[in-house]
Amino acid sequence: MKGLLSVALISSAACMASQARADAFDFSDFLGVFETCTPSRELAYLQHRDARIYTLNDERYRSAKLADHVEQVLSFRSVAPAEDSVVVTYGLSGTYVNVPVTALILTLGVENGIQAAQLVFDAPRSVVASYFEKGLSEDYGAIPAEDPGSIVCDWST
Repeated sequence: MKGLLSVALISSAACMASQARADAFDFSDFLGVFETCTPSRELAYLQHRDARIYTLNDERYRSAKLADHVEQVLSFRSVAPAEDSVVVTYGLSGTYVNVPVTALILTLGVENGIQAAQLVFDAPRSVVASYFEKGLSEDYGAIPAEDPGSIVCDWST
């Protein structure tokens, strides 16, 4: 009887975890085809908006909104100035192509051509590579060697 109860509890937990993933926000439309470094209009707009705010101090863009469904799930974490760029980090809670994601990190140049984005997954590098390595942009994309897995798109000029 004890073994049956354990199996039922484990099965129930697995179903709940599966349902939670199914209910998670899917960032695929917002991110575009990230592994090919082809951003959606919304992601390109976010990059442009943040560049205007954080590198040019253009206050007019602070009130600029993204689509409501994205604003609700994109959580601002931090802005960190670097020598010649600014790093803006957003927390993500959801999935991209069914793989859980935790952060979007934008690196924006200050009066130079630096522009990059990193999508951080809640999965090991090996899982990220198995899903995305074949479609990775040869010109702009990379999957860094460290865990957790991520994809970096660097459009710097």
